[in-house]
Amino acid sequence: MARWLYLLSGEALLARRSWSEAQQALEQAVEHARLEDDDQAVGRAVAGLGRALYRQRAFADAEPLLREALSRSADHAPERASALRALADLELREGRMADAKQLWQQALDSAIDTSNRDAEARARRGLAHHRAIEGRLDDAAKLLNEADDLLASGADHRVRAGVLARLTELESAAGRMGSAVWRAESLVELARQHGMSERLPVAYALLADILVFLGDNEEAHDAAQQALVFAKAHGGPSWHARLTVARVLHQLGHQEAARASLPATEDLPTNAIDDPPAQLAAMRARLFASSDPLRARDLAAWAQGRTPPRLSIRAARIALDCALALTEAQQVEGARSAVKRGLKRLQGPGGDALRLELLVAMHKAQPDPRVLHALAQIAPRIEGQLPPTAVATFRARAVVREALSAR
Repeated sequence: MARWLYLLSGEALLARRSWSEAQQALEQAVEHARLEDDDQAVGRAVAGLGRALYRQRAFADAEPLLREALSRSADHAPERASALRALADLELREGRMADAKQLWQQALDSAIDTSNRDAEARARRGLAHHRAIEGRLDDAAKLLNEADDLLASGADHRVRAGVLARLTELESAAGRMGSAVWRAESLVELARQHGMSERLPVAYALLADILVFLGDNEEAHDAAQQALVFAKAHGGPSWHARLTVARVLHQLGHQEAARASLPATEDLPTNAIDDPPAQLAAMRARLFASSDPLRARDLAAWAQGRTPPRLSIRAARIALDCALALTEAQQVEGARSAVKRGLKRLQGPGGDALRLELLVAMHKAQPDPRVLHALAQIAPRIEGQLPPTAVATFRARAVVREALSAR
């Protein structure tokens, strides 16, 4: 009887995202289940405990429990899908791409077999993350669109928020700006409607980043300020939102505000997928390029000297920030080299907007008719996907206008 009380209490706490309290209850559930030698109960309890540890980033402790859960659970046991997803993410973090893909596919197959729309959406989100790391950005966006369709009818709002955030980034990177604005606005509305204040910093930061690309500077500034307000109010991790806001404010000419919005180094997680420290160094290089070019050069060199993050849109963004910083610091060859690194990470379809910004940065570093020719191929594709009110602003960009006239 005690194990069931601990187990149900732990699972309820997991649902409430009270990870530490869930861990305590589930440790008791595991202990009692092992004493009673109930294989099914042990499998369910260790699956829950593994998830609680995983959520607290105790990955080394979580992994053996999740593997044990899979070895003990039946094919259609409810705990199996969540254990598969968590373990797949751990494999991805370690760079074991084939193993991660296999686990995500198993999670998807299991969800489809049990007609679990929420689990299916989560699995598609995981597979999308895998595709994005492979550089298959359009495939990733397709999977996220499918996940959003599954979640739009009122499933787990937090899962949908994660889907919308990544989908917004991918649509923006691809140049599908009309869709990107709509996704970002949907994320803001979803977070506000369901009290997910922790999602609002990123939601508003993504919206600001898209709006400044479109030339809607006043609205971009307002969205950036909203992102900072919610980042301060929430008090949780907001490094990604703060970096994005700093980039937006810098582009709008608010240099001191951009510096003030940067996250502290000690607040950054360390992972090979996003490499937040390199993102911060690249952005700081941009902010110091005019006042302290030597410092900017050193920051850019440090960011580029690291192994590029596995997620291609992150690697390309770091390269772009470094290139712009080095151009302003009059390091022409360094800027061109940074652009080439960024372009190398965007080999497949789905990165047109990032690719265009990299080429614009290369042309600014050193005008080149070959770069203009490449811009002339990309710019019309993006122009055709802009919101109607943004076309004039987009064409007003000097280099892009030059590229369009070169067709």
